[in-house]
Amino acid sequence: MSIEAKSLIDSIINSYNPLSVSPFIGSDGLFHFLYLTHHKNTYKFYLGKHTTNNLEDGYIGSGSHFRRALNKHGKDSFIHLRLLFLDRYLYLASSHSKSSQSKLCCLPLLCGSSSL
Repeated sequence: MSIEAKSLIDSIINSYNPLSVSPFIGSDGLFHFLYLTHHKNTYKFYLGKHTTNNLEDGYIGSGSHFRRALNKHGKDSFIHLRLLFLDRYLYLASSHSKSSQSKLCCLPLLCGSSSL
């Protein structure tokens, strides 16, 4: 884990106030939010988005690397923070080429390491 990545996670955690993140149902009737899930000891982290109709669905992340880490370390080894609620599903459009402009890349992104 790089010093920069640990500093980023520490900064987010230290400034995080769950009372300032107000859940709301989007215009499509669903909750959409960006989140950060990180390992308590290694600070390796996963940034992502989630869409749900149930905020208590237990979701803290997905993807093969994250699932492997979750199976290895257990859910209690991770901290999950909902960072921002959105009105609708978030897409990131790629502008690398004309053909890719029609393709949409969406979060989640695995950050910090290829292996938790």
